[in-house]
Amino acid sequence: MLPTFMIIWVVYRHGSAVNKQSYIYNVRSWLTGISGTCFTQNLYYNTGVGTAKCNGSISSMTWKSGNESTVRGYKFTYDGLDRVLNATYGETASISTNANRFSENVTGYDKNGNIKGLQRYGQLSSTSYGLIDNLTLTLNGNQLSCVEDAVSTAAYGTNTAFVNGASVAGE
Repeated sequence: MLPTFMIIWVVYRHGSAVNKQSYIYNVRSWLTGISGTCFTQNLYYNTGVGTAKCNGSISSMTWKSGNESTVRGYKFTYDGLDRVLNATYGETASISTNANRFSENVTGYDKNGNIKGLQRYGQLSSTSYGLIDNLTLTLNGNQLSCVEDAVSTAAYGTNTAFVNGASVAGE
């Protein structure tokens, strides 16, 4: 009988502090979970709340950080060529509470499989969420040559808005 999962432990020592990370794999050797004192993540392929995928594509994922009680996650949808179309954000194990606050949508692919457009959602004010980036990507062959953003409003708080034509790491 084959095992249904495999666990690998990695121990990190930083002075007197120890952080133990567990990596959990299914029978196909696909990573299904990472667990540690500061972060926990679960990946779902043919289980979970997303549309079941049996080809190795992730249908949904959930995570928790530190001592937070909030479970956050994404459900993924794919096109006929198994390229990501949407990453739909939500909270709780069902990924349904506070839906779409931080979702992302690929608006198209070129013939080489490169992303042509990306819409990103995020926090607009202390109480509202919406479209923060509507990016159009221009490529020269397979090399990215330009990214333009059709959204001019800045993201909320310490987040910075995308700047057309900028070449700094902090945007």
